[in-house]
This record gives sequence, C-alpha cells and structure tokens, in this order.
Amino acid sequence: MQFGYRLFFFIALFFTMMHVAALVVATLPAGPIAYFGLFYLGMIFLSIAALVTRD
Repeated sequence: MQFGYRLFFFIALFFTMMHVAALVVATLPAGPIAYFGLFYLGMIFLSIAALVTRD
C-alpha cells in the first residue's frame, strides 16, 4: 500500500495544530486572560473540523 503526500500533509497539520494548542493553553497565565484559552480552543476545534470534513 502506497500513500501520497496528501495524507501525510493532513496528518502532520492535525498533529501540529493539536500540539500548538496544548502548548498555548498550558502556558496561559491565571486570571481573566484564561478565557482566551477557551476562545482559542474553540477556534482550534473549528480548524480541526474543517480539516476532517474536507471534500
């Protein structure tokens, strides 16, 4: 079985977005700015959903 670069690109993009999201949320300081983490996770969710439900 031989895979093209297209599948590798989507898998790499998925893991990159997840790792960056984890690093950003883990390093947010406490306080009102922590709500930015929820907004950021929502945007990451939409990005992952767009990546998974592509045509």
